[in-house]
Amino acid sequence: MRIEKVCLRDDNPTITLTAYVQDQVDMLVKGPRPGILICPGGAYCECSTREGEPIALRFAAMGFQAFVLQYATFFAPDEPCEPYALEKYGERPGCRYPAALLDAARAKAAINAHAKEWNVDPERIAVFGFSAGGNDAALFATRWHEPWLAEAVGAADPCALRPAAAVLGYPVADECFEPEDPCDAAVGAAGPGEARADGGSPSRVRSTSAVRATMNTVLFGTPELAPEQAELVQPARHVSALTPPTFLWTTAADALIASENTLRLALALARAGVPYELHVFEEGCHGLSLATQETARAPRHVCPDVAEWVPLAETWLMKRFSLDLAEA
Repeated sequence: MRIEKVCLRDDNPTITLTAYVQDQVDMLVKGPRPGILICPGGAYCECSTREGEPIALRFAAMGFQAFVLQYATFFAPDEPCEPYALEKYGERPGCRYPAALLDAARAKAAINAHAKEWNVDPERIAVFGFSAGGNDAALFATRWHEPWLAEAVGAADPCALRPAAAVLGYPVADECFEPEDPCDAAVGAAGPGEARADGGSPSRVRSTSAVRATMNTVLFGTPELAPEQAELVQPARHVSALTPPTFLWTTAADALIASENTLRLALALARAGVPYELHVFEEGCHGLSLATQETARAPRHVCPDVAEWVPLAETWLMKRFSLDLAEA
């Protein structure tokens, strides 16, 4: 395997695409391979290493060429990340919307340009995303065809940017950019750890509110968005017949990004007639990545039942991206 890193922007050397490329050596697989473009999570403050290279290596072992995108984030890759203390750092307009979406488009254009040397089929590229990276990946999957995007990244044909599929884990797809839900007001009437009247968890609402404020501040410079701003970054609102087939997974117990995000996106796909597969696992916290010891930051990140998303996604992808095998 060759590992290569290319810079995607002349004005920002931290925006990179890392390629994990398998060469054809004594293998039955012949011809260009399908690929995956991975957008790690991190609340748009960072790109989580737990959701980058480990995903790339696991799916490379299945026969895919894998690519990890370091898109525009509030903190640089070599900088300590303090996601809930953004006010300490002042203005950082380089990460404002639509910077990360443009970086996803640049990454796909770079894969297209290097397709021959990386032995990858540009028409069989799936975009992967987790959490905030799932938001970026989903925005790219639902908005790739918009002319301004191709023009901004210098793509002659918008169709060349189209991902052939999307695989989204616990994505921010809808609610996190909204103003406070009326039900959230009930938190003020409940003591620490007490249940709300509607059955929700106060800690869950506070966590979601903190993520909402952080992501909104990174993307727009304000913790509360106007409706027209929120609309821009809610991929569930942009699903159309042009959206590629999508594999979705999350957990019902996610206290940071509620599973409703994924369910709303699935509903939008169903209404648009887009093929999709949905898995909601009963248990498991946010940010599980592979849900194995390999990517665990704490014991709670090891969830054998949730780890089944990987073979499930492989089976789903292989229905669309079967490898080209030479005759024995």
